[in-house]
Amino acid sequence: TKAVHALGLSSGVAKGDIKYTEKGPMIGEIAGRLSGGYMSGWTFPYSSDVNLTKEAMKIALGQVPESTENDEVPSLKFSHERAFISIPGKIKSIYGQDNAIAAPFVKNIFFRVKNGTAVDFPRNNVEKCGNVITLSENRGLALWGAESAVSQIVLRLEKENKATEDYLAGIELP
Repeated sequence: TKAVHALGLSSGVAKGDIKYTEKGPMIGEIAGRLSGGYMSGWTFPYSSDVNLTKEAMKIALGQVPESTENDEVPSLKFSHERAFISIPGKIKSIYGQDNAIAAPFVKNIFFRVKNGTAVDFPRNNVEKCGNVITLSENRGLALWGAESAVSQIVLRLEKENKATEDYLAGIELP
């Protein structure tokens, strides 16, 4: 909050990334925008019951957002997001979707791949194969649910795929 105010951001949305290091917390980014990924649209709204996107739209339209009195919003519940990824290749089949969807505390599963999709080891969030989002009143259970659901998903790659073989052989792409 102090960093946002130090930058002169006084109206609108702001987000910050903090990494905890051996030397203590380090600020990675402070920006006048909503967080990307699943934080603004899913995990934060699930845990706090505050729809950040709706509140940001109100500010952009000159309307008064619901929560203007507090700089911080308490989390009432816990929401976790976990991704499932792949090494390079092409998806032959996907197993375990039904078990993952039925896993405790799962709110959403987003698949970005299907049979025949070319995949790569992700270099950014967009290249992940999919994500699981959970919700629980208990932090440990939300985390366990997300990891349990992700562990149910098996991405089987096609045989004799050059990208897969090169990756397994340790051949790096430029």
